[in-house]
Amino acid sequence: ISSVQNSNSMLNANAEVILDNCQIIDNKIKMNNKNKTTITVKGGVADGTVINVYNSEIVIIMDDKALADRLQRILGSFAKERRDVDNRYYLFADNNYIESIYSLDLSTSQEDPAEITNITGLEIFKNLRALNLNGNKVSNFDKLSILKNLNTLEVRYNGIRNWSSIKNLTNLVQLDISNNSLTNTNGVEDLTKLNVLLLANNNIQNNLDGIKE
Repeated sequence: ISSVQNSNSMLNANAEVILDNCQIIDNKIKMNNKNKTTITVKGGVADGTVINVYNSEIVIIMDDKALADRLQRILGSFAKERRDVDNRYYLFADNNYIESIYSLDLSTSQEDPAEITNITGLEIFKNLRALNLNGNKVSNFDKLSILKNLNTLEVRYNGIRNWSSIKNLTNLVQLDISNNSLTNTNGVEDLTKLNVLLLANNNIQNNLDGIKE
């Protein structure tokens, strides 16, 4: 049995998570060679909550309700169960289906206008190649840097002001970062594989000499 105290804002300052027959690695719950494990919350407002996880499932752990709602809708019947515990969202999904996903559209729409601000949990989609986050309010993209297959990213209308985390997505081939709040292109030179870059409707003040055509 492993005990994790307030791990990565897991719950709150007064809560503890007891993991039986599993461990959390890269925001994923890993089984230790059994068909089922349990997560038990001790302390805090969710004291005593028990969550069962089965070997065919993978758990997406998120800190953003809008992201949890959108992924649950997209996954449909492949999302087996969801638990919301102290502003952290656990979505239990079919592992094989998650690994088969190559493209995700998480953009806002008239039917689904809630804006995503935190993309923790998306790193579980290890085979993802294309991601659409248009119309949200995401400013930190560090979690995507471990997705080595991700080559296309759309982040229009996110209020992005700098390249501080996008420049770490070094496998990008296509990037649409138009309609944001960028004032320069400092950092884009780190995206050495980039072939297509859309920058319209920003406030770019430096010249683009450093960007190869």
